Amino acid sequence: MTKLVINAQSAHLGGGITYLINLLEKTKNFQVVLLVNNNNIDKFTIFEKFENIEFHKSRFAGKSLVHRSLWENFYLPFYLKTSKADLLYSVSGILPKFYIPRTCKTAVICQNMIPFCPEELNRFDSFFTRLKFHIIKFSQIISFKKANLVIFISEFAYTTIAQKILKNKVKSSTIIPHGLPDIFIPKKVTDLKNPHQFEYVIYVSSMFEYKAQLELIDAWILLKKMRETNEKLILIGHNETSYGNKVKAKIKANNLEDEILLKGHIEYTKLPHYYQNAKLNIFSSSCENCPNILLEALASGAATLCSNFSPMPEFAENAVQYFNPYNITETAEKIATLLENKKQREELSFKALDISKKYKWTTARDKTFQAFQEIIEV
Repeated sequence: MTKLVINAQSAHLGGGITYLINLLEKTKNFQVVLLVNNNNIDKFTIFEKFENIEFHKSRFAGKSLVHRSLWENFYLPFYLKTSKADLLYSVSGILPKFYIPRTCKTAVICQNMIPFCPEELNRFDSFFTRLKFHIIKFSQIISFKKANLVIFISEFAYTTIAQKILKNKVKSSTIIPHGLPDIFIPKKVTDLKNPHQFEYVIYVSSMFEYKAQLELIDAWILLKKMRETNEKLILIGHNETSYGNKVKAKIKANNLEDEILLKGHIEYTKLPHYYQNAKLNIFSSSCENCPNILLEALASGAATLCSNFSPMPEFAENAVQYFNPYNITETAEKIATLLENKKQREELSFKALDISKKYKWTTARDKTFQAFQEIIEV
């Protein structure tokens, strides 16, 4: 059986964890070793009963980014050789820099576009955050050129990185968008219980500069001046960030604590209830690769107001109303239009459900393992 070693040391937040959980639900003819550390092993307990998945935990790698880098560059190659691994798959997009056994093929996935989009990178106030992303970009470019396979998850990423930045200097690449877990696909619209007794607009996303929650709050303030707004705005997602603190401060400064509700991180399985019962979903991000949250919103069947930045139109096509999240007036006007136009919301809902059917995890999983098998056999 083919031995697949997956370096999951970098998987800590929702996206990376969710990706691996969905990918490894069925592993075909692979014996999988998941490389984890003390900080994230508890996120993968679902695999403890899988006979063909085992864990290799490192306390050292979990101490800091420096420790992890040392572990990946000096211990990992030794482990690949002694364990006779057939394939190393890095979900961080970064490979060991100095040595990889010749008998072990390598694959990486490109999941984060921030390092490759200068305009988005410049939205961060912190010099150290920008520096971190520049280092990630440098490391990933080296790894993309070295890897036997690079998996891109959008046409936008492939065009921006493989063609424009790397000038097609990759050994092999493929485009495999993420899929939708079954919990986000309703049997019928309003299939799930409403978590609240009032009408609401929802935006699900962690709080970072490129997610544009501050601009959305400004638009909501303007919206309340434009119309009588009984709906509440609910912001769901990790908010313990410096940008999240700015969002909280703006809400408090404008006495909007009863109008704009911060839910923070909630259980993944509860998200469909919020999506499906929202009067309107909003997705304001200006930098994504494969926008999982947008796909989840589409599958819910609720109308969505979506950022017009790439790659959002690649995925949502004509199933959403687009807007510029940094244009406050446009944002407020389009929220008002959709809230007051039930027919338009229903039309978008129908289109969204249809578009979301394209994105299935069974398809993404099959294509990924097929790509793995092909590079191993070369």
